Amino acid sequence: MGNDGGTIARRSEVVRLVGKSTKLDEKALRKVRFATCALTKQPLKAPLVGCGLGNIYNKESVVEYLLKPSKFGEAVFICQHLSKLRDVVDLQATFSPNYHPEAKRVTDSVAGSADVSRMVTPVLCPVTLKEMNGSTSFEFNWACGCLYATCARTEVRGTGKAGSDDATCVVCGHRQEAPEADRVAVYPETEEELARAAKQLKARRDRQAADRKKAKKARKAAETSECDAASKTTKRRRLSTETEPSTDPSKSARSVTLETA
Repeated sequence: MGNDGGTIARRSEVVRLVGKSTKLDEKALRKVRFATCALTKQPLKAPLVGCGLGNIYNKESVVEYLLKPSKFGEAVFICQHLSKLRDVVDLQATFSPNYHPEAKRVTDSVAGSADVSRMVTPVLCPVTLKEMNGSTSFEFNWACGCLYATCARTEVRGTGKAGSDDATCVVCGHRQEAPEADRVAVYPETEEELARAAKQLKARRDRQAADRKKAKKARKAAETSECDAASKTTKRRRLSTETEPSTDPSKSARSVTLETA
């Protein structure tokens, strides 16, 4: 009943090895997920876009999906919440200088292999230079599209730099109207994170709908005002023309003849 050499494997050793292997697989899966397009599983390449649920896509893939969803088969379920290009935001991503997207397709089946361990992380945080490989939380700002590590906000707070007041972007300094609602976590995982992402998405869409309605109302009011102004101008010109003295010589001559008679 022994192994080679007369040794017997203890259960604790077997369990420990299995657990370690599983952990490595999960880490590799996360690295692949953060390095590939959520829709096509192709390596990330500029330009990138992000959706309200925190997924990262190659922009060309999203455009193709919007034009012909049936082309993507079961992957279409990933993008059910996308119906127009306005449902994503262009991301200002900082790519690693050592990263070069490969043409081959990357799938979850390679997770845990040597290929994944050697895979260069595509995106870096421009503030902390941390890699977006699944080990560090990342987020992007919906208002300006900047993509960065979540911890960057803590590092610059109180330094006087861009984003130090927690109401501006830590990368570009863009002022945010709704900071908490506009910060979207990249690939949320826990139930709490997923619920928060869904709540943010709904709130953002409601706000955008209200803004469009307000803009439409303002545009209509401006058009009405312009029409009223044009109407008043036309009326003034007509009255001015009617009250001007005649310069026609024949009319003046007839007027003199009548007065003489």
